[in-house]
Amino acid sequence: MRRLFWKEWQERRIWIAIWLLTGMVTTALGKGQDVCDIGWMGSSWMNIIPLMALLTGLGGYGSELRGGRATFLYSRAVTWKQILAAKLLLGLAVVAVSVLLNAAAGYLFLPAEYHHLITLHGVLSGAYLVGGLSALAFVLGLAGSLVLPGLAGGLLVVVGWVVIMNVLALFGRSESLFGPILLLLAPLVGGFLLARFGVTLHGMARVRRFALIVLAFAAVGAALDYTPPAAYLYKKLNSQVGAGPESYYNVLFSPDARYVYLERSINRQLIPCLVRLSDGWFSFIDSSSYENRWLENGAFLTMKSAHRTVGKPDTEELHLWQWQGQNLRSIQIKNAGSLGINYHALSPDGRRLLLGESNQLLLCDLTTGKTRTPAKASETKLRILYRREPNKIHGLLWCWWQTNDEIGYLDPFTKKRVLVPLPALSEP
Repeated sequence: MRRLFWKEWQERRIWIAIWLLTGMVTTALGKGQDVCDIGWMGSSWMNIIPLMALLTGLGGYGSELRGGRATFLYSRAVTWKQILAAKLLLGLAVVAVSVLLNAAAGYLFLPAEYHHLITLHGVLSGAYLVGGLSALAFVLGLAGSLVLPGLAGGLLVVVGWVVIMNVLALFGRSESLFGPILLLLAPLVGGFLLARFGVTLHGMARVRRFALIVLAFAAVGAALDYTPPAAYLYKKLNSQVGAGPESYYNVLFSPDARYVYLERSINRQLIPCLVRLSDGWFSFIDSSSYENRWLENGAFLTMKSAHRTVGKPDTEELHLWQWQGQNLRSIQIKNAGSLGINYHALSPDGRRLLLGESNQLLLCDLTTGKTRTPAKASETKLRILYRREPNKIHGLLWCWWQTNDEIGYLDPFTKKRVLVPLPALSEP
């Protein structure tokens, strides 16, 4: 058994190294395995880790299916169970090592101010999610490798299985329960049966048997979905989703990890609020805001549509929320017009905010909400520029602070840096 395990390691060690390295790098960048329950760490980039597990599993039976090596192995004192166990044990061992290394990378590269948010629950939740998906992906890859040899062959089998799932989803019952479950089990059962009876068969014979198993499971699942018990179970399970008294969505932590924005689900309605983590104090804010962002000084910027006059386009209202001692204070940024919050720069002292738009820069005093326009661009020239280069973004969008008393921006026409000294906002 030890020799079989060593053989598997020698054959798969390069893919295993890529798998482990991918998990550590994505987690270190904040896009992989979660180590604490904060909203911004969740990312679709996490799916790269199970993808590497799938690719590692796809080569599992490649050596046995080439050159009659399976017949040679079975001629020795080796059983199919030992071969399958060696491959599965190696994959599960790599899954365990991967989640541990990912958690270590997440802790080491997470900013120090967030370390107090790392809890055992957060680490285990991230490990269970990534570990479970990686283990499932590896086993699916291993099942695919039993049908056609090599990475390309196994990948072709997995793609065919995914196509079957999508075709049945299009033409099957929308409220399906047993169909997806049986389709997920089909390659696992097919792979197990091929590991027991089909390793020494011809390639097309394995393909026919595997396809027959998948289609049989799909047919049984589709038939069960039309039975009354399936409809009852589907409604029962879906009625329990979100039935808890309260849930949280769209969680955004402040840069200093002292405050958090979240949307609380109360009676199936999402209500946004700001929470102070030191004592749990919270305050509800305007639910009509649709774009929110934390500034580097711990202030929270929200944007919502303001309905003005019938027949005229809506404009945006910018509101700033910031703590002053134990109180939460809100001010409206005046004369914001149609400004968004995607292009902004905070002054080094945290007292003023520079907002960029297509045709103007807006400078805002964060203590009073007063604004002025330090730079404007010709709308006529901008329209001409958009006609010449319609696929590019133009305007006074890229701005920054040189010092507390000087700003800079990129001229939209000359593409040169421009520096502007600023007088105090309180001056007329």
